[in-house]
Formats: sequence, structure tokens, C-alpha cells
Amino acid sequence: GVPCIVRAKGASGEVVAFDGPLAQPPVFGFTDLPSLPWNGAVFQTDGSIQTLGGIRFGDQRGNYLEVRVEPAATARVWLRKWDGANWLAQAEGDPSRVLWKKENGETVRVDNKPAT
Repeated sequence: GVPCIVRAKGASGEVVAFDGPLAQPPVFGFTDLPSLPWNGAVFQTDGSIQTLGGIRFGDQRGNYLEVRVEPAATARVWLRKWDGANWLAQAEGDPSRVLWKKENGETVRVDNKPAT
């Protein structure tokens, strides 16, 4: 794939890049698009997606998000967070397991409450 780095606006100069934890690929699945150097999401007129796939983003503190499209028939778009061992949607499992590292080093749950 083509590396892409986006610099967030803010005093910290935080860098967010296409990246996945534990050597997981930043872009996976989707349809091969011969005219482009990467695969892409091709949505059909019936609301389905041609090939399942997703895109992952990570920051310098080890926070990772995944945008995944599945199942193929409905092409639902999921936003999931890496909890250090699994990809979880906000409604999955115990919300206290899905932690986010803030700029000041504090770790909070996805509901923005302090981690216990």
C-alpha cells in the first residue's frame, strides 16, 4: 500500500498513520483496483460490498482504530477499537476493557471515564 501520514491539528503535533497493531496490515481485503496502488471498497447498487475489508489507523501511543465493512450482503460499516488483544466495537463486551491513552498519559475507557 501507499503510506499516508496525517498530522492532527493541535499543539501536540500528534501523528496518525495507516497502521495496525502486532504487524497487522493497515488495509486488508477489499477489491483489487488495477488503476490504483491499493485495494478499495466497492459498494454495489443493492447495498452490498463487493469484497469485505477494512482500514486501520494508529497513533504514537499505541491507540488503534479499525473501520471494517461486513457482512457483504449489507455492507455495514463498523468502527472498532483495539484493546491490546482484540478488536471491539463500543457495544461489544465490557466497556472498561476498551481503553484509550490520552495525550497526558492518562488511560480512560471508551466512555471517557477513568480506567480502574
